[in-house]
Amino acid sequence: MEGFIRILHLEDDPLDVELVQRKIEAASLNCRITAVRTRDEFEEALLTHEHDIILADFRLPAYDGMSALRLAQKLLSRCSLCLCFRCHGRRSGH
Repeated sequence: MEGFIRILHLEDDPLDVELVQRKIEAASLNCRITAVRTRDEFEEALLTHEHDIILADFRLPAYDGMSALRLAQKLLSRCSLCLCFRCHGRRSGH
């Protein structure tokens, strides 16, 4: 694993990307995060880089987390995926 966790983050909202990065930094986790916004960027990242964890927004303008999960299962031999939901439009990070 090269001493760090490789995270692929599928998220269309830059503020949510920043929130996740801040939370990971606050937890002092040794990670390398690759943030992508679209299905095409997500697929390219899956095909060109190795990832230990995938964080995926459940709802994107032209894509969704379940489709991302299916694509990851199709293309990867193993990887953990976490679908992210926002409740009531809040960005509290709790």
